[in-house]
Amino acid sequence: MLYVGSSDYRSVRALRPDNGSLVWDTDVFGWSYGTPLVLEKTVYYATAGTPNYMIKQIPSLGALDRKTGALKWRHELPYSKEGFMSGYTNSLAYANGNIIAAGVNGTITAFRPPE
Repeated sequence: MLYVGSSDYRSVRALRPDNGSLVWDTDVFGWSYGTPLVLEKTVYYATAGTPNYMIKQIPSLGALDRKTGALKWRHELPYSKEGFMSGYTNSLAYANGNIIAAGVNGTITAFRPPE
């Protein structure tokens, strides 16, 4: 399975690698520029966002069911007062049992996945 994010569509998608057909498509409410992180049962994603765009984009970290794309949880982040964009534009990393996200403001967030 291929798991990809998208920007203006505000979604993470699962695609069949043999023919490119869509398996599921979930609205994640923000720009999901980075590659989602796929673990055993869960697809983790990070989004960037701004309230000053034609489609509201919300910065967040979240988790989707790997088979169905159903939202397991989502943690919204506050909008930055210092720049146009808030949240995460990079792919998530996984190291020593932690998910690591680099924010556009230079912060690093690490957390243990609940799986």
